[in-house]
Amino acid sequence: MKRVYKYLITLNLFLLPQIVWAQSDNIRDGLIVIKLPLGLPDVNLQTFVFSLINQAIGLIGIIFTVLVIYAGLLWMFSMGDEEKTKKARGAIISGIIGLLIIFTAYSSSSFIINSILNAT
Repeated sequence: MKRVYKYLITLNLFLLPQIVWAQSDNIRDGLIVIKLPLGLPDVNLQTFVFSLINQAIGLIGIIFTVLVIYAGLLWMFSMGDEEKTKKARGAIISGIIGLLIIFTAYSSSSFIINSILNAT
């Protein structure tokens, strides 16, 4: 239990200054100074955050797809061993449930993002 508390305290110590720093007005000036020499397109914060969300969901989807493929390989190489087959079946079911959750998260976040960006 103490380990969990230490982990949470450490996590808060690292995240709290970033949250406070995000409230500063000077951060946008720093981003403009970085953006101009690189020739980056002008993207507002909402579009950037939503792009990060979609990329994270895509990465997690790839991870669950690899998990399903790995579990399928485990099943094929189990050679009839009941213990290995049961483990592979559990991994496949977990991977498919994870993919369903990711697809649901992607569709709901896509709907919410489009609703926010296209609001009048």
